[in-house]
Amino acid sequence: MNLESQINEQIKTAMRAKEAGTLRSLRAIKAEILKEKTKAGGTGDVSEDVGLRILTKMAKQRRDSVTIFREQNREDLALKEE
Repeated sequence: MNLESQINEQIKTAMRAKEAGTLRSLRAIKAEILKEKTKAGGTGDVSEDVGLRILTKMAKQRRDSVTIFREQNREDLALKEE
């Protein structure tokens, strides 16, 4: 099962379990995958390597956001981002 299929299945599971935070994260991942599939010069498919690169980039963005929120004494936003 490819990454996109796994994400779609996890979205369904999160919707059934009413897990809002998980659902929000999975939808963001799905959006990034869709951007990668539809970008100019793309093949219309996302390989495992590209999928891993997307997930790594998104995780780094989240860690950076948490750091910035904590520097600005916004623990509420930092906890939400984590």
